[in-house]
Amino acid sequence: MAIAKALANRPGQSLADEPTAALNSVRGQAVMGLLRRIPHEQGAGVLVVTHAHRALDAFDVLYEMEDGRRSTGHAA
Repeated sequence: MAIAKALANRPGQSLADEPTAALNSVRGQAVMGLLRRIPHEQGAGVLVVTHAHRALDAFDVLYEMEDGRRSTGHAA
């Protein structure tokens, strides 16, 4: 519900901090699929912060951080 409320006004940019933290893997994949579709369907930017490695293949560009510094940035 929180994601639906955040997207209701069709913002130009969205930030999702650990959006799958409390979800099982099936629901987590559904949420990541939704977050992946937003830029393509609405022309909006989405920044997702996550520790869930299983979610990484859902995105076009990945930036990894270690010890507070960006360690890599690459196309997914």
